[in-house]
Amino acid sequence: MKKITFFIAIMLGTFANAQTYTENFDTVGIGSAPQNSAAEFGLTQEQLNLVVPGDGEWFSVITNGLKDFAVVDEANGSTGKYLSRVTLSQFAKGIAYVYNNSDNSVTGSHTLGFSYFFNSEFVQATNQRFGYRVWGLSGDLAYDPDNASVDSFKLTSGNGNFGDNNATAFTDVSFSITATDLTAGHKELPTSDSWTSSGDIVLDFGAADTYKYIIVVFAMNFGGDGTIDHTSKWGLDNVILPTQSNPQVLSTEKIAKQEFSVYPNPASDILRIKNLSGTFSYKINDVTGKLIVSEKNRTSNQIKVNALNSGLYFLEIIDENNIRTVSKFVKN
Repeated sequence: MKKITFFIAIMLGTFANAQTYTENFDTVGIGSAPQNSAAEFGLTQEQLNLVVPGDGEWFSVITNGLKDFAVVDEANGSTGKYLSRVTLSQFAKGIAYVYNNSDNSVTGSHTLGFSYFFNSEFVQATNQRFGYRVWGLSGDLAYDPDNASVDSFKLTSGNGNFGDNNATAFTDVSFSITATDLTAGHKELPTSDSWTSSGDIVLDFGAADTYKYIIVVFAMNFGGDGTIDHTSKWGLDNVILPTQSNPQVLSTEKIAKQEFSVYPNPASDILRIKNLSGTFSYKINDVTGKLIVSEKNRTSNQIKVNALNSGLYFLEIIDENNIRTVSKFVKN
């Protein structure tokens, strides 16, 4: 019953706290944060640069070329999609939500939270753990291409004591204070065989110009023989996060991955999508961000727009690989 777990919190986030929104993973893409060969870092300034002001993106660390986290379908009493760990690699792995707050769209005190399940067969006494940490980043991370020294959020660690703690940590090699631990340490959570609430996470994002980025990091650590199917044993959903005040703008990574185009543009009756195959979901938003129309599990590449008023719109597409892209079009 995950969809009602955070009903009250969602209502508060919608009406009393306009600077947050609730991510239910129904239409979200997961970016890549490749660790280096020594597994020393994952999320660096390279990924942060992909997030435009007022937008937020998810980044999963990679093991052997595969993202360790992905959106999965209904299971474990769920009534919709949720985030889970999908690789069989052991050890602590992390996933981060990066919000670019350089437009000062999120300030002051806010209450975040999420729902999760973490199967009781993961024994915390043997260092199988799950937890989170939230960071406020006051500027850009240091990077030295000559010696590969980087400030980073590692998103990966071993299977020893507090592996998930290490995977949510910030590594400061520039010896300058650029990241503030807003949760005052890594927060470990108990196991639960059914969806449960994290409880309120009250954070202060400060006044304008306090944090350029807000980074929410989750890490899950397990041992064993590396053959566990985690999708029915660990899940994350209904995550209350800093708002996406400008979610329509394409990042560099999305532009590079975008293979389809829309035509004619301007359009009067039918908007056609070129070079897009398989099933997909789409949304059309106006310039204020208001949702005008949406549809899931579509296969036809022709979308009727004759009922739209004249003006500029944003077409957001989630393809069958969960990659999100956005294109602008004009309705005559």
